[in-house]
Amino acid sequence: MSEEKLKAVLDRVTRKVTEDSVGIRLVQSEAKPGRDLCTVHISFCQGFRSSLSLRADTAMLTRLTQAMLGKEQVAAQDLEDVTKEYFNVLCGHIAAALYQATRVAARFSVPSFHWGAYHPADHREQFVLNYSSGRNEAAELVHHVPIPQEGEDGGRTQSTQFQQKEGTKVMAKRVMVVDDSRVQEVQIRKMLEGTGYEVVCYCRSGEEALAQYDGVKPDVVTMDIIMPGMDGLETAQAILEEYPEARVVMVSSLAYDDTFEEARSIGAKAFIDKPFDAQRLLAALDQALSD
Repeated sequence: MSEEKLKAVLDRVTRKVTEDSVGIRLVQSEAKPGRDLCTVHISFCQGFRSSLSLRADTAMLTRLTQAMLGKEQVAAQDLEDVTKEYFNVLCGHIAAALYQATRVAARFSVPSFHWGAYHPADHREQFVLNYSSGRNEAAELVHHVPIPQEGEDGGRTQSTQFQQKEGTKVMAKRVMVVDDSRVQEVQIRKMLEGTGYEVVCYCRSGEEALAQYDGVKPDVVTMDIIMPGMDGLETAQAILEEYPEARVVMVSSLAYDDTFEEARSIGAKAFIDKPFDAQRLLAALDQALSD
């Protein structure tokens, strides 16, 4: 893929995901973030030899955090958690768009968050896309490539809403949420309020989910894919090998055919891509339990 085509993909996806997920409309501009900024970064660990960083004014990320959490007062940890979750979703959609253009399936690392500017070691900036939000806020999406070592050529590579009858008490279905982002757990818990589902356990890693599963005995598990340590596909496979009756719904920003097929092959009952709403979540949970 040429640099110009890559820029076009990154720009289109960045603006769409940001507006769809948090309602912030970005436009390309010459603006640059000021000194009070934060950086979130991922590296592609499969498919491409490159990495992406988002450097943005803290004011913009604060507004993004307020929008995602639905509250005015947010703490520093809220900002870090939300920014990482937002960038995880964004990079998943970027990976999906690149797959559609190149048929190369990509995976990326768990996002890292940094107060201030961050520059990955052994990488150089290939290009930068600059954005403003219509306020006195700016951000830049940076595409990095490896610094070529001696002898290298530059490193190129390529649901139905639950309804309860009046006067009838229905036992809620027990949901285990497995996701390294506490933001995602909060959002799922809110989406399931007043439905036939209830979050009874939250695990921040695959290892924790394996340790907790037998004691919790959930009716259904929502499983993120990109997590430190065991990823979600490995965790789902391990759970299903030990508990064949388990019902697992994969939840990820890696929304392309190869990931769907891999999830289905290990026995996942449904797959929903981020960002999602309550209706899609409930439909996936219903599908998992009716299969």
